[in-house]
Amino acid sequence: MLRGMYGAAAGMIAQQQRQEMLTNNLANANTPGFKADQASLRAFPNMLVKAMNTQGTQGTSTDDW
Repeated sequence: MLRGMYGAAAGMIAQQQRQEMLTNNLANANTPGFKADQASLRAFPNMLVKAMNTQGTQGTSTDDW
């Protein structure tokens, strides 16, 4: 049960940070020279699998020894 609560809390924190970023972008949209922030939300398991796939393919050659 706690696992689900932690997952829900993490999702809420991520959405709160996204909302704060969007609010800041809107508030400063007309400010000269303002560069808007951009966020990317990804699921951790997808990021882990992608990182493991890229790690596994690099440096597997035995010719480097």
